[in-house]
Amino acid sequence: MHLVKQAYRLLHQVLCDTHIPVQGSDSYREQVVVVMVSMSGKTDDASAVEEVVRRRIDGIKLKKPGFIRESIDVSLYSKFDDWPPGTRMEGEEALRGEDDAIKVLEEYSYKLDDFAVKVKGDFAWASFYFIYNGTIRKKSFDVRSRVSMVLTKSGSEWNIVHEHFSMFPREMPVTGPRLLVKKDTEAVEKHQEELDEAVLKALGDGSEKHIAELTKQVSNTLGREIPASEIVDRCKILESNGQVRRSGRFYPRYVIVKQ
Repeated sequence: MHLVKQAYRLLHQVLCDTHIPVQGSDSYREQVVVVMVSMSGKTDDASAVEEVVRRRIDGIKLKKPGFIRESIDVSLYSKFDDWPPGTRMEGEEALRGEDDAIKVLEEYSYKLDDFAVKVKGDFAWASFYFIYNGTIRKKSFDVRSRVSMVLTKSGSEWNIVHEHFSMFPREMPVTGPRLLVKKDTEAVEKHQEELDEAVLKALGDGSEKHIAELTKQVSNTLGREIPASEIVDRCKILESNGQVRRSGRFYPRYVIVKQ
């Protein structure tokens, strides 16, 4: 089952991104995934944790409560939700509430942003932005939340034991990577464009620079203090756009890509 969880995300992309209905028994699905895993190899703990979390969320999209239960240790599970009643729920009570919601869920799509995992021994913490929308009981919803999950490892399997979903108030500006509250979109996009221009200018001499150097130069260029975390986020996006290249894993350095 651990292998199934590791490979599930790839299978989900094949099924959902091409809008193919989910059919067949779970056992058949698992056989397909095991074959895929045997071809792709094993992943480390951080990757395994991410796969469990994504499988848990996919259980909502695919309306498969069984996928959610397989990702959770029900005996230890507790949850604070971003939907009413907002009080702590535990074990079967929490899962029954989600099962009931899935039954009346009509449409659902989601995005996980700025996903981070930390692992220490048999414990792991996952945090991310959760953007989701859809329709339930003929009413539409569009939600942006912050999520933290705690997982424990038993044997070779990771399971979720606690979840905390916290919705962003609509009036709160959000400047996480690619996560925008509609009323603040223009201001945030302008700020991000300024950061991108300043980062590219700092790298314009063709030399490699680490985040501390970039943060100092960008702050001097813009005339205000810029958090290093924002520079990290913008460098990731510039890298994905092919504008900069990264070297090094734990202490990354960036260099501009000549067009």
